[in-house]
Amino acid sequence: MVFYFIYKLPLWLHFLVTVSIFVSFSVIGYLLTARLIRTYFHKDTEGVNDIVSYFMATLGSVFGIILGLVAVGVWTNFAEAQELVDEEAAVTYALYQQCSHLPGPIVGQIKNEIRGYIDDVIKKEWSQAQEGVTPDLAAGRIRKIEQLLYAVDPVTEKDRIILAQAIERFNELSIKRRDRIFTSQGGLPGLVWSITRLGCILIVVTSWFYHTNRRIHIAMSVIVGILLGSIVFMIAAMDQPYKGRFAISPDSFIEVLSRLVT
Repeated sequence: MVFYFIYKLPLWLHFLVTVSIFVSFSVIGYLLTARLIRTYFHKDTEGVNDIVSYFMATLGSVFGIILGLVAVGVWTNFAEAQELVDEEAAVTYALYQQCSHLPGPIVGQIKNEIRGYIDDVIKKEWSQAQEGVTPDLAAGRIRKIEQLLYAVDPVTEKDRIILAQAIERFNELSIKRRDRIFTSQGGLPGLVWSITRLGCILIVVTSWFYHTNRRIHIAMSVIVGILLGSIVFMIAAMDQPYKGRFAISPDSFIEVLSRLVT
């Protein structure tokens, strides 16, 4: 979405703002168009509600399927992003443990860089992701770890096997890191949001054509606005995995950092 500032709001306020927009549009739009609709469309009231009900059912079915697919897709992307964070943290911990068995004084430097990498991810890159900036402040740590790994001089066959495993684990970490950075820049395409907004507008506008008394119609408009606003809020809250109060947290990295030993 375009309005990234909304992710800075508390989750409850984000919900209220989104729902209020839909309810306001639904109710105010009805009040502004009620006289025009009565004049031009309700002259012959017989069968009007049947026609409106037919269109509402058709629009609701089609748009419901679209919204359902969007919601499932957003939740899947959110869950995959969380899984990538957990996997990267686990791989980082495994690399640290393997490096503990490497020979030479350079091992201490490698372990310090791994701890520094985790610390940079938690304190620096997470803030970048929350601001919509590509996380890159821990990239220097990754390059330094790679240089140090290839500078290790194995003495025995066992050392060479451990080093090969450590390098393989490092390559896996690099891939997981790349995937995490990629997902931090994700989100629904603008076209999907445009179709979602259009569908919501059509549902609301169609509801204005019901022929009933004013109080019932206003109550119906409020219900429609709350329903659509709630669904859009849910999609928006999960659309940006690293933004907002519903965002993915660096808890996996924090736990790993607490378990590292010197």
